[in-house]
Amino acid sequence: MGAASIMSEWVESLQSRGYYTFTRERAESESGRSFIATQSALRRLKEKGRIVSPRRGFYVVVPPEYRASSPCRMGVLFNRVPAIPETHRSTLEQAGLTILGHLPPDDAVSLADATGGALHDLAAESITYAGLKRILQESRICMDATTTTRT
Repeated sequence: MGAASIMSEWVESLQSRGYYTFTRERAESESGRSFIATQSALRRLKEKGRIVSPRRGFYVVVPPEYRASSPCRMGVLFNRVPAIPETHRSTLEQAGLTILGHLPPDDAVSLADATGGALHDLAAESITYAGLKRILQESRICMDATTTTRT
């Protein structure tokens, strides 16, 4: 079995266990392949759109529903921060990632976390719901966000 096939199966096994990120070092160690074989296999998986690498040595598994013949559009959304640190901005720009926006701390989200509540049950007035709706509209990720209403 070739290195690309072994690596592809290894990535599938990660995803089946709920893991969507990994490092090159982990891939090399867990697949039992050499540095060069691992690099080559990861490059092929990137070319196929199976994984993306927002920074050197760090990979994100692209779920099947987001794979397409065209490159995957990626962006970063900061959650529970009052503002995006400038150091993060420059690092993400260098990696070619778009900053979609940020959601400030929200007591309703903290309460949902503490009580096991679901985020989709947040009130339309919550900071997080309103902020996420705005970000989705502005980034044109979810065209239905402009027509969604909640009571």
